[in-house]
Amino acid sequence: MDDRSLPSALVEEIARFGFEPPVVRETRHSEVDGAVKLLVALPRPSSEPERAADAEAVLIPEAARA
Repeated sequence: MDDRSLPSALVEEIARFGFEPPVVRETRHSEVDGAVKLLVALPRPSSEPERAADAEAVLIPEAARA
């Protein structure tokens, strides 16, 4: 994220929470429809490290948008 695009007060507030972006663990591309599937490892809460979680996100391209 480019910090210059956000107000400095908001950047400072976000920093207080120790934001950690998700990590893409796996990417799959569909040859059929051009869809892209991402397996994302979500950050573990420091208070409950055993609660690691993954999520799947799908980008579905269309003619005028994705």
